[in-house]
Amino acid sequence: MTTPAHAERMLSVDVYRGLVMLLLLPDLTGGFSLHRVAENYPDSGWLQTLATQFQHVQWSGMALWDFIEPSFVFLVGVALSLSYARRSREHQTRQDFLAHGYIRCVALFLLALLLKMPLESHLDELWPLALLTIGFALPERVAQFVGVTSVTLRHQMENIYKLLLLGLAAWWLSTNISRLGAYDFAHVFSSIALASIFVLPLIGKSQRVQMSAVALVLVGSWALFAAYPTANAHSDLVRVGVQPTDQFFDGFFAHWNKNTNIGWAFDVWLMNALPRAVPFEFHGMGLTTLGFVPLIATILFGVMAGEFLQRNEDRARVRNRLLTAGAAVLAAGLLAGEFLCPIVKMIWTPSWALVSGGLALLTLGTLHHVCEVKRIRSWALPLSILGTNSILLYVLASTFRWRVLEVPRAIFGADALDAGFGPLLQAFFFLAFVWIVAALLYRQRWLIRL
Repeated sequence: MTTPAHAERMLSVDVYRGLVMLLLLPDLTGGFSLHRVAENYPDSGWLQTLATQFQHVQWSGMALWDFIEPSFVFLVGVALSLSYARRSREHQTRQDFLAHGYIRCVALFLLALLLKMPLESHLDELWPLALLTIGFALPERVAQFVGVTSVTLRHQMENIYKLLLLGLAAWWLSTNISRLGAYDFAHVFSSIALASIFVLPLIGKSQRVQMSAVALVLVGSWALFAAYPTANAHSDLVRVGVQPTDQFFDGFFAHWNKNTNIGWAFDVWLMNALPRAVPFEFHGMGLTTLGFVPLIATILFGVMAGEFLQRNEDRARVRNRLLTAGAAVLAAGLLAGEFLCPIVKMIWTPSWALVSGGLALLTLGTLHHVCEVKRIRSWALPLSILGTNSILLYVLASTFRWRVLEVPRAIFGADALDAGFGPLLQAFFFLAFVWIVAALLYRQRWLIRL
């Protein structure tokens, strides 16, 4: 459903999402293409240090770039909480909310696969955008144009359109399965889709129920990995993508090593049981489908934060709740990372879910203090604009970035823009493009909710 972009928005949430997109959109492979700039200046110590913060750590630990995805996931939970409250105010039933949520899960899952499709034709580029029309209430606009006044009939038209579009997308993917190659379900949209299936029934439940679910998910995920046999450090690990320079734990933490854990074993079984053109052996970065399980906890942290934001309490007290919760969750994550399992984003270990969730709560609490308590808002509009159509902008960055960059490359030459600080200039050019797109949508009050 499309709603006015200015209505019922929580500024601190939009600013947080805007900050995430500000770091992510210029170059999905590394913030502002600084890793490419650093390659052009191998002797520059400050550039090398800066670039490491805008790329993922090799395995355990955290850089700034590692915090982007958990922030995005956390904000999905906040948005789900706000959406549930809005639909309740509009007297929509819980069943309607769940139906909408599950359709969104299917759409996100299919979108992740569509974004993996090699770009060999204009159709490959347009399919992700076509799928996003699910969130644009296209049938409702058509119904208004032709004069359909029945709300029930409009909803029926919308549901038929959504099911038809999802069916067509699934059919097209199945007929092009060979082009997907060694596909997997480790994309952030796939993980969010799978995790949301279990999160949706918990929205609107008591905080005790939600916290119990967080504990169950984290303890269960930890036990699953801990029970799986570890690989010997002298094994032929190269065959599963572990290089001699990769971090490899000994002792108990070895249960969470790259491509030798239960998540990797599950994917070898699952992916090769599905139709595919290329056998699945491992994910190059060590990502796994089972990473969605502890990711449930990250979304639930966002859901509970969203419920804090909506409480009829003094804004300062809400800020204190967010900051206190964030500090407690972060401390628990650091302790878990010291004694129970390593802090690894790639497989979303329980300690990672706690550390990143705590930092997300602290970030939201800080922004809530600035935007809602102190009401310092003059600086926030550009970020708020960038944060209001995040999935659409992500699709543009994933699929159309190369087309947009053809313009400066044609003007200045590819060699000039690949050398020196040229990659940084390309990143800023693309950021300007997506911000203009976001601003136009914001001005028209178009908000696309997948």
